[in-house]
Parts: sequence; C-alpha cells; structure tokens
Amino acid sequence: MRRFLTIVILSVTFQCCQKQEVVVEQQADFYVNSKYENLAHSMVVSEGCDFLYVSSIDFENSLQTFSLDISFLKSGKIAKVKLINKDRKSYETQLFDPSKYISVNNFVYDTNSNEISFELIGRIFEPRSTNSIDIEGRFKNLKVLPKPCIQVSSSLKGRIFNTVGNQLLETLYSSASIDKGSYYHYFYLTNNSRIVFQSNSKFKDFPVGSYKISSDSSSSIKITFEEYIGMLNIYNFGLYRNEEWKEFTIDGSINITEQSKLNNSTYTIGTINFKASVKDENLDYEFKDSSFRLRNL
Repeated sequence: MRRFLTIVILSVTFQCCQKQEVVVEQQADFYVNSKYENLAHSMVVSEGCDFLYVSSIDFENSLQTFSLDISFLKSGKIAKVKLINKDRKSYETQLFDPSKYISVNNFVYDTNSNEISFELIGRIFEPRSTNSIDIEGRFKNLKVLPKPCIQVSSSLKGRIFNTVGNQLLETLYSSASIDKGSYYHYFYLTNNSRIVFQSNSKFKDFPVGSYKISSDSSSSIKITFEEYIGMLNIYNFGLYRNEEWKEFTIDGSINITEQSKLNNSTYTIGTINFKASVKDENLDYEFKDSSFRLRNL
C-alpha cells in the first residue's frame, strides 16, 4: 500500500475572542518507478513572472543525492520536469513537446491562499540515451513564495483553430538573436509548435500600426509557423533539427499596439492573426485571439 506523508501547518485565527486552530494539510507524495521518494521536508515553490516553479533537493553528508524541478505555466500546463537521482543521472521532459509524456490533473493555483495543488504522471528521459523512468506525484496545498518580477521576458499566446476545434497556445520559453543583420524572436508553444518573428529592422523601430505578414521575404515582418514532428534521433535530444519540424505557409497580419519601456528594457506589444496551411496536405489552421510581447534586443 502506498504511503502518504502529510505535514500539518497550524495557523491561528481569532473569532469572538476565542482562539481557533485552522489545519492546512500539505501533501507531497512522489514515486520514481513505483518507489516512494520522501520530498515533503524539502519542497519549495516559487512564483516567477509567468511561471510557477516546484523544486526539491535532498542531501546526505553535504552531498546532493536527489533533485526534482517542475515548471508550470500559471494555467497549469507543464513546461518542464527534470530529475537527478543519486547516481547523478539526469532525466527530463522532451524540450519541444513536454506534455506528450507527462499528464497534469487537478491543477489548482489559489492566489488567495498562495497555494498550489496538482497531480502528475508520466515518463521522463535521459538525454542521448534510450533510458527513461516513470514518475507519479500527488501534491496538495504547497505554499507559493512570491518573487519580484524584475525582468519580463517575451511571450505569445493565442488560440489555434482547425476543423475539429481549438486550443489555447502559450509560450513555454522564448529566445532572441541577431544574425546577418536580421532580428529574430522565437516562441516555443504548448502544442509542440514554434512561431518565429523575423525582420531586417529592429522591432522597437516599427511605428504603431498594422502590417501584412507572410512566409516569404517580401514582408517587412516575416513570420514562420512550424509544428514539431518528433525526435528522429535520441542523440539530438534538446537540439533543433530542421527535419524534425513541419513548416506551414502562412498569410495574415500583425498589429503593433504599443512600444513601451520597463526596467531599462524596451518592449513591442501587439496582436497577430494568420492562416496556416501545408501544400498537398489536409492541414489548415487559423491562429487568432492572440497577444504578444517582444523584449527587444
């Protein structure tokens, strides 16, 4: 029978001049290949600008014997899981499609009590190896430690529609670069897809207004939309490979609504809408109801 470890936290309230005890149960049950791991004494949960971070580190004789890191979007979607065991082997979610092998259920982020609860189950992988481990966890009433949001990163979210329905896409992580005079902003999204903004001009120099976007180079702003096919070679774990992505032809518009400044960084803010298709394949999407924020280079 599985064991459940419960920490009891007592808080005191006063009502009608009587002292009452309110019991809050904090639960942290975690299993690796069905083996129980005692995490409750070392759980830390913190809040970033767009993410929630759950971590646990265990030591023995000043040596780290175990670590677990889980990242969530505040909507409850999994961003990353990474585990290091006592043999110093590292296991983690696939970078471009973390939800493929990890399911999250009963996620609740209570902003009034600053607590999260969730369950997760699935499989994580040792990079550049065929090895994997199964994990399962049940976490309840974990206290969230707020962290000041000092540097806001780039983000994009919106809804993608096809013939069977629609789903909300959110940014798992983003990056930016300058290459041969072109400016790039990369968004890796929750439905195993990627959107890239590209321009020969700095995005902060674009006036507020609407701009046509397409996949070709004739547009002042080029947008690339790609869908992750899957890792073809385990030794490419965490690396971008062109052959592992399907590129769509797109047509639409981008609306820059604001050029702003925050904490010595400049941001381009707006919305983006486009239709995406693949020639000779029955793949047609529409991306809309979106918003984006670029932290300019």
